[in-house]
Amino acid sequence: MKYRVGLILTIMIITILFAAFVFHKDVTLDYYIITGESDHWKALMEISVYEAWWKSKGGRLEVDSNRSCKYLVVYKGKNTKDIGSLEYKVEIQGSAQDRSGPLPESGIMSGHMNGSYFFLQEKTAAVTVKWDGKIESFKLVEGGIK
Repeated sequence: MKYRVGLILTIMIITILFAAFVFHKDVTLDYYIITGESDHWKALMEISVYEAWWKSKGGRLEVDSNRSCKYLVVYKGKNTKDIGSLEYKVEIQGSAQDRSGPLPESGIMSGHMNGSYFFLQEKTAAVTVKWDGKIESFKLVEGGIK
């Protein structure tokens, strides 16, 4: 899995650098992983940011950008059948995604946010999980889980 992610990331970087050279764009790439945990839950978020700036033929400054994040929210307990239905929310820089439903047998819930709608000034996110009358909230940061 790590090999495949590394290979895909390498191909993306080479392609973007080639495009920047050919089209004379100022390209910004950023990729990082933030993590965090509470008593019953842990989460991981993989974030990639791409921006390319250039001047058009008319001299106007143009930008092409994409920000995407994939995340996992994981139950740390052994018996997932005890959880039942739950709600969780993942927030990153003003964007949020709410989900609800039963916890999968694997204990892992995943999601994806994509677009240019969040600008990452801080490399942090927040997760809140509600289940069986309990609520746990925690932050995701670089190096959050050791």
